[in-house]
Order: sequence, then C-alpha cells, then structure tokens
Amino acid sequence: MEKIRFQKHLAVVAGVYFLCGFAPGPTRAQNNPAAQAQQTPQAALPAPGQTKDPSQTDIYEGLQFTDEQKAKIEAIHRNVKSRMDAVARNDKLSKDQKEAILEGYGRVEKGQIFRVLTPEQQQEVRTRAHTLRTDKQRENQKKPNQ
Repeated sequence: MEKIRFQKHLAVVAGVYFLCGFAPGPTRAQNNPAAQAQQTPQAALPAPGQTKDPSQTDIYEGLQFTDEQKAKIEAIHRNVKSRMDAVARNDKLSKDQKEAILEGYGRVEKGQIFRVLTPEQQQEVRTRAHTLRTDKQRENQKKPNQ
C-alpha cells in the first residue's frame, strides 16, 4: 500500500517537473502581451476551491474578495487550467499518472489561492477545513459500525 502511495506521489512530482521544466510553452504564451491580446474572452471561471464532487463543501464560499484578490485568483485558475489541459492531452502518461498529476495541480491551486487571502480569511479557511475533516472522520467512524 505504501509503495503504491509512493508511486503516486512520484508520478505527481515527475509530472509537475515535466510540465514546468520541459513544457514551458504555455507559460511563455501567457506572459506574451501579443498572445494575450489574441485570446478570446473566456466564460466565468469556477469559484476558488470548486470541486467536481458536489458532496464536498467549498471552503472559500462566502468569503469577500477584493478586486485585487479576484484578479490574482483568476490568474491562478487560468495558469492551473492550462497546465491541466496539457496533462489531459499528453498521450505519454497513463490514466493513473494523469489523475495523480491533476490531483497535485488541484492542491497547488488551492495552496496558491490560500496565499492570496488575508490572515483573517486564512484563519476562517483553516477553521472550515478543520470542521470538514472532523465531520469526515466522524462519518468514517460510523460506517464500519453499521
């Protein structure tokens, strides 16, 4: 079990290294003003921390973001999305590798968004995350007894 977990983490690290070190094309295009002028406007990006699993609660929901925070968060979303799209199109990676890398990017995105928050907002998010973990642990303790 530990070996499989280690392999997944290794795949995430290797994927991030590969995308950051050997595939800098998407990041260069984002820094190029001419490329930005040619981009078409995108639909609204999902809210920070939004997940595909509706059973998970958005720990950022209800926080009031400044315009500067909103701009930074949107830039983080665009950056991570372009990297995720590159992973999804990569035919050299197995399905498990892709899933591990995408999961890693999700964690990176959440960490970057967390650093944009004010200390008060960060404390609120920590409190919410702690509550979610506690609730999940209680659920898991109840399941085997049923």
